[in-house]
Amino acid sequence: MRGRIKYLGVIPQEMRFDRVGWDALAGPVAPRPAPDAQPNEVELRMVAKCRTRSEAEVARRAMLLPATAGPVGTAFGAPLAVRKVIALWPTLVPREFVPQHVRVQAAKEMLDAHH
Repeated sequence: MRGRIKYLGVIPQEMRFDRVGWDALAGPVAPRPAPDAQPNEVELRMVAKCRTRSEAEVARRAMLLPATAGPVGTAFGAPLAVRKVIALWPTLVPREFVPQHVRVQAAKEMLDAHH
């Protein structure tokens, strides 16, 4: 996939591949592969972080092909639209570093203050 996207002229800042399902489609009907063998099937989530919206659209279209070429019943509807990334990093902050302030104000006072 990286090569396909690069061939289309896009070099993402980041790419991520997550195995969402591993030998999950056929369940017990499919023979179990040997421990060192390839799985029968894998559901793969692919994500690309790009510099521009147009690059992200190219990457999105490139990643769409394998998603729709799977076995019957495994494809999905329309892929997610390109969207901005809002990065969050969960962390714990000591309570004394967080100022605490509560102010109760009537709605009329708030409206008057903004006019």
